[in-house]
This record gives sequence, structure tokens and C-alpha cells, in this order.
Amino acid sequence: MTTPRRSFVLAALTAAAGALAAAPVAGAAPPAGFSAPATLAPDVQVSGPVVTAAAASGATTAVAFADARGGVWAGRVRADGTVGSPLPAASRQRSVRDLQVAMTDQGELVVVWSTVVSRSGRAAVRYAVAAPGRSFSGIRLVASTGTDSGATPRLAALRGGTTAVIFRDLPLGGRIGVLRYARRAPHGTFDAPRSLGHDGVSPEIAAAPGGGALLAWKRGPIGRRTLEVASAQRGATLPGRASSVAGDVRDIQLAAGADGTTWVAWTCRGGAITGFARRTRAANVAAVGPVRALGPVAYGVPHQTIGAAGAILTAWSAQGPGAQPHVRLASALGSGTATGTPVPFDAGGFSQTSPLPGLLHGAPLVLFTRQVDTPTFHPEVAVANAARGETTVLGPAATISTPGVARVGDGLVVAWAAQRGGVAVSVAR
Repeated sequence: MTTPRRSFVLAALTAAAGALAAAPVAGAAPPAGFSAPATLAPDVQVSGPVVTAAAASGATTAVAFADARGGVWAGRVRADGTVGSPLPAASRQRSVRDLQVAMTDQGELVVVWSTVVSRSGRAAVRYAVAAPGRSFSGIRLVASTGTDSGATPRLAALRGGTTAVIFRDLPLGGRIGVLRYARRAPHGTFDAPRSLGHDGVSPEIAAAPGGGALLAWKRGPIGRRTLEVASAQRGATLPGRASSVAGDVRDIQLAAGADGTTWVAWTCRGGAITGFARRTRAANVAAVGPVRALGPVAYGVPHQTIGAAGAILTAWSAQGPGAQPHVRLASALGSGTATGTPVPFDAGGFSQTSPLPGLLHGAPLVLFTRQVDTPTFHPEVAVANAARGETTVLGPAATISTPGVARVGDGLVVAWAAQRGGVAVSVAR
């Protein structure tokens, strides 16, 4: 619950946020279809990555970020490109990690994060909720956990206004934890998290079309971990039995389409890191579709997005800087159970984070942050045509963190830490 002092602090932050209008970001003209970046909370020093999430209706996108003083913030971006006011969700949090955001189909804005709560290092998964058109009402507890570094909470907005979270509870000093799952009904609080009955790391979650959830995680000892997928039916307090999709995995990602189609992507351990992808079903049945090899992955994990008519776009870092100063990215556009033919291209910088795919009116795009050395070393967010590799710059960035990308209406929202403070937001319609 919110203490009187915390209520006072949040009220003061809310009043201050009202003065932080969305200001334009200085820089070159945006590429065709993208708006000139506006800055959300320009007086805030952003710490960590900026995260985004689309509402089930597609009419609004949520943007969330943490600041250097332990504050947690979120804002709304409408389909017409209008950027709302920054809303403070929490203050004075210690070591904010794995910040997540969701927008329900009833308009509630939900943020979840992990934070240290004691000098011994114990942690908690916390959350805050803002009703439609309102500010956040205070900080609440999902669960206490052993450590913040291992919790890695993941959040999804399900149909009917429900939100669901999956996280790992790892005891302090322990090596074996347990996966937990919890749901929150509209306008309510999260239920007591329930154990899945086993450990798992790097959980992922996405909404299923019937109101349930799709889940994935890694299970087993380091060096011999398998990728498992499962689904939770609408109203269920736990997912059903998991199916094994792949073995010897290193990093994983989950992508879900509006029709219930699910893709999982992963990299494997061993010599050269190689990426793979496979189509699965929402139900608790064996994975379907052949395993598709994507090719070498320099770092990170392949990311995927699913568009209309089953289009699947995958993007990854194909080659790190070496003999050539620039990194190379790759993308593949496919459909059905096929991922398509990889198309490599030059990212135009010597350091960048895992690229994210986006489909804009059927056009395949790759969005990423790169660091360039002309005229001075600086990071910038860029968008590339995935078919031709033609790259244009959206704007300068404060860090090389991967930008947040989410759907809004028929367009895309791209958000990142702005060079001079706050969060830069560009909308493509």
C-alpha cells in the first residue's frame, strides 16, 4: 500500500511532471513516414532501457522508463502521434531492474519492476497502476523475492483487462529457484503468485487471443538448458504442462500474433553462436513446424514480430566489428512455417544493440541503436529497410540500449533515451 510520505512524494512528482511538455528533439529530418521525435520528460535523466507495449485495441502505446534517482515513470502515446504527460509511478527505488509496462484493453496502465528492498540484498517485484486518464495511485507488491538480479519479471496484458506476470524467485545465495505466475483482474490487485513447481530462467510471456497467456522459459543446468513453452487458459491460475522446443539453448525470445500463432527464437551454445526459430501452437501440444536455422548471431538473440496474414519478420546481429569497423545486421521475412531468406546489411556503426523488427503497412523495417565515429563518437537510433538495407537516422541517443518498439493503430512507436534527457518518441503512421 502507499504510505503518507510516499503519497506526498508521488503527488509532488505528478505536479512537476505536468510542467514537462513533449518538446521536439534537435536533429536531422526523420525518414519518410516517421514523425520528428518529441521528448517525454525532458528534464529527467533516464537510467536503463526504455520499454514499450501496445494496447490490445491498438489505439494507444505505453512507454515506461526509470530515472537515475530510482524513479519509475510511464506515459501514453496515442495513434495520432500525440504524446501524453509523463506520469510518476514510484520514487526512491533501489536498483530498478527489468522494468515492464502493459496497457490493458480497458485503458489501465500497469508497470512492474524488480527492486532491492533491504541491505542484505533481498528484493521484491512491485507494480503500480494508472486508471484511464489518471495518474498512478501508488506502489503495490507482487511478491518478495530472494534476489533482484534473478527475478526477471515479465508482464502481459490479456483480454478482458487482466494482466499476468511471470518471474523467478531465487533465494539469496541459492542456485535453485522457482518460477511463479500471478494474474491481476481489472481494477484489482495481483493474486498471490503460484509456483509452477520447478525452476526456470529468462521467462517470457505474451497474450493469447482467447484471453489466456503464452509462456516460454529456459529449464535445466547451465550448459544443458532446454527451451520450454506452455499456455495458460483464460482465468487459469497456472499454465498447463510445458512442451520442450529445443535443447542446449543460450538466449530465447517469444513472439505472438493476434491469431494465436507463436514463434520462439533462440541461440545455441557451443562454438559459433547460431540462431534458430520455430513456429509453435498456443495450446499445450508439441511444437509444430520445422526448426529454422537463421545463421550466425554476433550477440543478443534474434527478435521477431508477427504481422497480418502470418507474416513473420526476424532481425538479428549477424557480425560484430572486426576486420571491418562496422557491424552487420540481418533480417528475414517469411510466412507460414518458413522464416525466409536472410538478408545481411551494414549497420553503419561499430557498436549497436540487438535490432528489433517492425512491420509498417507491410513494409519490413529493422530498428536499432548504433554508435558512429563521425564527426564524434555518439549513439543514434536508426531504421533500415529490411529488404534493401537502406538506413536513415531517427535521432541521437543517450545510450546504445535497444529502443522500445510497439504497435499503435496501423503504425509504430519508437522510443529511446534522448541525448539531452528524457525519452525521445517517434511515431510512424
